[in-house]
Amino acid sequence: MSEENRAAGRGPDAGTSPAGIPAAGPSGAGAQDVRQRILEAAIDLFGVRGVAGTPTRAIAEAAGVSTSLLLHHYISKDSLAVDCEDYVVRTILEENLGGHGPAEAAARLLDDPKLESRLRFIARQVTDGSRSGGRMFDRLVKEAKAGISRDPAGMRWKATSDPDVLAVVLAMHAMAPLLLADHLARHFGTVPYSAETLRRMGPVLMELYANGIIEPNAGGARQPSGPEAPGRPGGGRHAG
Repeated sequence: MSEENRAAGRGPDAGTSPAGIPAAGPSGAGAQDVRQRILEAAIDLFGVRGVAGTPTRAIAEAAGVSTSLLLHHYISKDSLAVDCEDYVVRTILEENLGGHGPAEAAARLLDDPKLESRLRFIARQVTDGSRSGGRMFDRLVKEAKAGISRDPAGMRWKATSDPDVLAVVLAMHAMAPLLLADHLARHFGTVPYSAETLRRMGPVLMELYANGIIEPNAGGARQPSGPEAPGRPGGGRHAG
């Protein structure tokens, strides 16, 4: 605080929040940095407490800004929640997955240092009893519809009888690991929402999507499965 302001009892220097953080204006690199800090703090807290259970003051404190500065940038907590949804979906689908082949897309996603926080946020939003839950799932369905309208790099989508239903099913499949995160972690011996959990499931999920898990069986006889199944390394029955 400047000597002039201290003598006048006016508080911190102009352009500085009560927390001592530069009160960036509505544009410029400083403002963008403040917005990003608020956004990341909100994603972390919303993922744990939910939107309704997170006071605006707590977000401001976690971001190191004043509540008034937070509201200057985001108007309201609900507006901030919508921006968080847009940011998380855009980051995961466009920056990490968009335009890349399956292997590269998976690597980019799993290397994201904020992955756990973002997945936890999506799960919390979808299960929230408020309108944000429906809004988030609808967004995932919309993104799935857009995704099946174009082929992944180096691959192509198989024909489907109902693209709209397929989009809903894909959104459902995407949500299942998040809604069952604790149970998956328990079975795999990993941490909920962690990259390691997704690494364990990734190869089998790719098999499921690329090859399916059932095929016609004209003879009607049940075929062996698991490590001893024909066609697997070391599989099949051995004579002798």
